[in-house]
Amino acid sequence: MGTPKKRQPRTFNTFSDSDSAVNNYQNNKKREVEASKPVSSQSISAEMELTMKRKRSNILTIATRTGIKEADSWTKFNSWMLASSVHHKALNAYDYNELDELDKQFRQLEINYEHSAQKVGNKAWHHATGIPQSSQN
Repeated sequence: MGTPKKRQPRTFNTFSDSDSAVNNYQNNKKREVEASKPVSSQSISAEMELTMKRKRSNILTIATRTGIKEADSWTKFNSWMLASSVHHKALNAYDYNELDELDKQFRQLEINYEHSAQKVGNKAWHHATGIPQSSQN
């Protein structure tokens, strides 16, 4: 077992309009072009941030549809997140992997809401139909 050899830069056929293909072929070993650089950590984190933003948007959409979040107020949603979400923290505090678990919870919550909205008279039915609940008096 020897030490691994250092990787040499890749060589590509590169020629300008003034070079002929034959000259380029003969001089190919003299010309070295850097191989494309690996994706930087900045662009990976930018892609990850966009994915997280999309996941948060999906969660907020489901929360609005099911009545957990009201269109003009965040207080009900934030208190629900702290009390009932998977990791009991605010939406912006969830990391990439935890958002998958939260998304799964909200998708199941939406399925349960749709089933519950079919039963006349309960809270989900009133929210889905837009008919206000009767007074408790």
